Amino acid sequence: MDDTDHTTNFSLQGLADRAEITDLVARYSHAVDRHDYDLLASLYAPGAIQDHGAAFCGEIDAFIAWLRPSMGSMRTQHVVGNMIIRLFGNEAEAEVYTVNYHIIDGERPVQFIGGGRYLDRYVKHHGRWLFARRRRVIDWSREEPALPSPHTASSAQGGHGPDDPVWTELARWRQTFG
Repeated sequence: MDDTDHTTNFSLQGLADRAEITDLVARYSHAVDRHDYDLLASLYAPGAIQDHGAAFCGEIDAFIAWLRPSMGSMRTQHVVGNMIIRLFGNEAEAEVYTVNYHIIDGERPVQFIGGGRYLDRYVKHHGRWLFARRRRVIDWSREEPALPSPHTASSAQGGHGPDDPVWTELARWRQTFG
């Protein structure tokens, strides 16, 4: 890959843009894991595409309609790792490494763990960085029975929407998501 000056911009503005994009990526994980579909929709530019390969490829409203039914029986955690961000004025691209954990509830709960990357394109729209295209690439995955751990019983339990402790513990924080 060729890194030229405009793509590795570490000026004050370049650093601010990178921080905003990093926050956008973190908000995506939060929105999916907490089932906050209004927040999820707000992260995408008009006409943006979410691409999950053969399973789904389309605009954000259709993605949410596809995602919502499957998430009802799932507990997830999307963990972001390395990010390589390249800036091109009011557009940017990134390779975002992730490890995603999915517990699928049922009579015999299953744990799916997948390592992969998002190949993202961003656009600055009305002063905000938003997704223009997000493509999911799976590098590896595994599936196994989900066995509960006795170590979690004494800790606060995560949930979806207002049932999650983040809403009561960090009330002012939630107001900044608008």
